[in-house]
Amino acid sequence: MVETIEWTDAGVVMIDQTRLPREERYVTCRTYEEVAEAIRSMVIRGAPAIGVAAAMGIALGMAQADAGNIELEFTKICDTLARTRPTAVNLFWAIDRMKRAFAESSGLPLPRLRERLITEAQQIRLEDIAINEAIGRNGVALVPRLTCARELETGELVDVPVDELEFRRLLRLVYRKNSKLSYAATAFLQTVRSMATDVGAPFHYQVER
Repeated sequence: MVETIEWTDAGVVMIDQTRLPREERYVTCRTYEEVAEAIRSMVIRGAPAIGVAAAMGIALGMAQADAGNIELEFTKICDTLARTRPTAVNLFWAIDRMKRAFAESSGLPLPRLRERLITEAQQIRLEDIAINEAIGRNGVALVPRLTCARELETGELVDVPVDELEFRRLLRLVYRKNSKLSYAATAFLQTVRSMATDVGAPFHYQVER
């Protein structure tokens, strides 16, 4: 199985997602700055993977940090990683978790503190794998009904109504006012109207001129 990200003696190894699917290439980040750049440049992407990368980046940075002012070093490392993807929820969740681990272990000798942070980062990765495996075992997914119509008809898949979940899919079509549509655009609009009639809720469309 191809691992998205791993902790190794050489550094944090991750698959370069900018090269997929044509090439399977791995990047080894040997410093926390290199981990930060991998997140920033989308070498690694996907919310859970970004969280794992941030945790491993912190652990890697602390493993190499100057022992003179370890708290200052920890803050600098966390701040650097936090700036990589300001909107990534999992990134900040992982950073906060590593901060808690650091605070809980602040009284330990430096070698044990470093080990504790490495263990925490590896645990975050293992928990993410377990969550994804659980999703796979349960076989639950939220997908548009139109994409699996045949499978539903043949019984390969079943739909499970959930009253608490309600979605409204809106397709918005925009074109210039008083303009004449091309044959392709006219055909597309007719197709959308036909699908809205045949499928009904929750398929909606709105035309704006």
